[in-house]
Amino acid sequence: MNNSGIISQYGFLFQRKVFVLYILENINVKQRFCYEGKDDVEVASDKKIYTLYDSPNQCIQVKSGTVDSTCFCKVVGNWLLLKSLEESSLILFVENDLGFEWSIPKLVDLIKNFVLNGKVRKATSIANKVYNLYLEDIENNDSKQLKEDIERILTIIYIDKCSVEEIDRRLEEVFFRNHCQDIIEYELAKKKRLEKFIQYINQQIDDAIVEKKTYSLIFPELMRTLTRVCDEISDHKYIANVACLKKSFKDKAEKIVDDRKQREVKQLFLVDHNDAFVIDGIVNELFYKDFRDVYVDKQFIKISNMEQFAKQNFDEALFEIEGEPTPRELYLKTTSKVIESDILPNGPMYRKGCYIYLTGDDINDDTQLTWGKYNETE
Repeated sequence: MNNSGIISQYGFLFQRKVFVLYILENINVKQRFCYEGKDDVEVASDKKIYTLYDSPNQCIQVKSGTVDSTCFCKVVGNWLLLKSLEESSLILFVENDLGFEWSIPKLVDLIKNFVLNGKVRKATSIANKVYNLYLEDIENNDSKQLKEDIERILTIIYIDKCSVEEIDRRLEEVFFRNHCQDIIEYELAKKKRLEKFIQYINQQIDDAIVEKKTYSLIFPELMRTLTRVCDEISDHKYIANVACLKKSFKDKAEKIVDDRKQREVKQLFLVDHNDAFVIDGIVNELFYKDFRDVYVDKQFIKISNMEQFAKQNFDEALFEIEGEPTPRELYLKTTSKVIESDILPNGPMYRKGCYIYLTGDDINDDTQLTWGKYNETE
């Protein structure tokens, strides 16, 4: 089975996490953060505004998996192509230990040969570009300048080794400390705020990619994003980013519906035997559960009362329909009823999500909703 696509996607995910990490660990009014600029990640002073600000650029190459000697030659080759190398701090961010021995003399020879072999490589290759950059030095000085530049890179390079789990820990540590001081009651709200910040940054990166541009983030834009997420998620408010969450929730909902095991799924199929309808219903439930998970521990009574009100609405709908209702009639009548609550976010998806959640297997009998009967052996 060819899993190169999955590995590639994982690499992009890893790189984006690193990008957000360097944003949060290097926030400064004078900084500009670039994704896929001169390097995978670049932290630089915003020269357009602060022309006298003297700070070295951080050029970060990000590599998931294991970095072997061939991959490392390409990394150094990328840095050799930088015009302002002397002003840069070079960082190789890796997920695992390097897959080769760290010996500067051996690495200098290895990388020099990599560049010399660039003579016969494609014009678009890193090796060929570096070869042509140092062509005069190679022909006239026996690659003296090339070897000196390689050695200087190997001397100043900093290796930042960090697994995905460690990245998540560092992200939480810096974000919670600097941007969640106002959240006192709900620990999970801190995680949700961080998730939302990452979602906004990812969306901005995607927008730049669509326009085939390098994504660049300056301090005022960064602070607007941070202010936004702090306003949207707190001890007293929870506003989800519907556009960002809906795609991930839909992917999850499709798997849940394909499995056909959850009671909510079986109940929804009684209402409408259409996969799209059931998937949409499970997406609504996931939105409700996402909100519920944040506040249930500290607002258990309010949430419990709210769900009791939802059950009461169901009972009233059952009473209002003359005769034996169909699952569809009962569902439509019930989900159209407003649930009185001062903590439930506005929007039909949360209301419907609450009702669908209450059809689940783990709901107490006195609260559980049923749209209709189905074969328990299915």
